Parts: sequence; C-alpha cells; structure tokens
Amino acid sequence: METMMVSSHRNGYGALVVEATAGAARTRDARAYRGVMGIVGELENGGADEHAAWTTGFGWVSKRKGTWEAVNVDLYGYGLFGTQALGVVQVRQAERNKYGVTVRKSYFLVGRNEASRRPFAHCVHFAPVQGAVRRGASPADVVGAALRWIWRGRDPEKVIRHGDCGLYPVDRLPAGAEPVEMPCRARLSGAHVLEAEELAEVGGRYYAGGARLVHLKRQHADAEWDGWAEVLVGRRERPWNFSRQIGD
Repeated sequence: METMMVSSHRNGYGALVVEATAGAARTRDARAYRGVMGIVGELENGGADEHAAWTTGFGWVSKRKGTWEAVNVDLYGYGLFGTQALGVVQVRQAERNKYGVTVRKSYFLVGRNEASRRPFAHCVHFAPVQGAVRRGASPADVVGAALRWIWRGRDPEKVIRHGDCGLYPVDRLPAGAEPVEMPCRARLSGAHVLEAEELAEVGGRYYAGGARLVHLKRQHADAEWDGWAEVLVGRRERPWNFSRQIGD
C-alpha cells in the first residue's frame, strides 16, 4: 500500500502550502488531504452533485484588446470529520478588462455527498475562514469554523447532517415552544423533505419529534432522530458568477 505523510504551512495570503512525503504510515492528515484534493479535482472537471463547480486556468477574452481571465484554487483547510474528508478552498478569478485587473474570491466547503459519493461545493462567507486563519487555526479547525458558520453556531459534531440541512438533537423543547400543525411531509430546501410525528416552533426556530429527512434525488442518506431535534437549514453565501451554479 502506498504510504504518505503531509506537512503544511501558510503563505502570505493565508493559503496552505502542503508538502506530501513518503512515510511509515498514511496519517489521518494524509487521508484527509488526499481525499480533499481528489474532490477538488473532480469539481474542476464539472463532477459536482450540487451548488457549484468551476474551471481553472487562463484564457484570452480578446487578444487584440489584451483582455483575459484566470481562475485558480487555493486550499485553506482540510480534515477528517468522522470518516468524511472535508476541505475549505478559495476560488479566485483575476480578470483584465479596459479598466485594469479585477480580482474576485469565493470560499467553498467541499466534500462528498453521503449517498451518491459525488462532490459538493457549498459557498461560505469569507469572515469565518479568514478569522480562523488569523488566529493560527489548524487546517481542520478552519473547516470547523466554516461548518459553525453554516449551522449558525451549532456544534458541527452534534448535527445529524443531511447535506446542507440537518437535525440538531435537544434534551427538551425550549420554553415557550408551541405545537405547529404540519402535513406528513414538508419541503425544507431544494430536494430535502422533512417527515415528522410532531412539530413545534419558538422564536422562528422549528423543532421536530420523531423526525426523518429524505432527499428526493437520493444524493443523501436518510437522517433520523427519535426524540426532539431542531430542524436546521444551513446558511449559504452567494458565490461570484465565475463558478457554475448547480441545483440541489
């Protein structure tokens, strides 16, 4: 079996510079790094299930006018969360037009969907990523910062994830929660559907009892919880239009 170890440092922009070397065993970091880089390669070739993909490289818009576009990708974080490799990348476009050079950046959490095993790219806000980098966070902690932003501060380790929706188990309903009448099935976001025995609401937050999340396109394995759980729909930043948008 091929063995590999990785070490990394950050360049002046905060992006990771990773060195992969032969080692006595494939470390957890190495498995995460290899998994994330495979995902990034597939995203660049249009292999995404949902949200976004892109094409890197340089291209002339007009040689006569001297206008061009270049897109590249830098890695900002990676780690194993359970058995799943997740990463954070910056996709950057530089565009030369008659006014000069314009640079646009989008940040994405990347990984694989649980059922289809195809890549996803979920756009996140730059602030939690750059904030973690400035604090000297490890590659895995940068991913954790992106996940906490998506789940609005909830502990990512406790979220029963269903793509960019999820269930967050609670011991009891919060004070003031009121029952809500609901159909047997309710659409949450995209192709994500909630089935629940009971539903309650307080302060704009919804809690389901005996809940199950299913995906109409079967990209995600069903997510279930017998007790009460907060129903989560993850935040998603709007990316620049140099990445191709793909439906959920």
